[in-house]
Amino acid sequence: MGDFKSLRGSLDGAKVAKAFEAFRARRRRPAIRCGDDGIGVTLDPDQPDLIEPLLAWSEVRSITALKRDLSRVDLICLQLERSNGQIYEVHEEMVGWPELLEALPRRLPGCLTEGEMLGKVMTPPFAANETVIFRRSPSS
Repeated sequence: MGDFKSLRGSLDGAKVAKAFEAFRARRRRPAIRCGDDGIGVTLDPDQPDLIEPLLAWSEVRSITALKRDLSRVDLICLQLERSNGQIYEVHEEMVGWPELLEALPRRLPGCLTEGEMLGKVMTPPFAANETVIFRRSPSS
């Protein structure tokens, strides 16, 4: 073990050591926040003051659920369309995903529940299975 410590010590500051610094760094996971005002995202859930407002509940025109084929697994995503046509995408690996799925039917009447959405999107595997889970009526 002493040889390893001395080797590691001799590499401090070397180019090869700098190349591996990123592997030691804490990996930040983007996060979703649902509040009374709408949906927000942040790159660092440990710093909630950095949450950027994404869109107000009243601005959500439609939500499409789909899967992205990541070769060995599928990633479930939601594409949120704003009233001006902008589309934002969030996914199941983001912190706050369960809270978003719980909030959607409460905040957006007519939106499919998590169970209803998953039933339509999960099968067959590795197919996009795009499903509109919410569409605002033109009059609202």
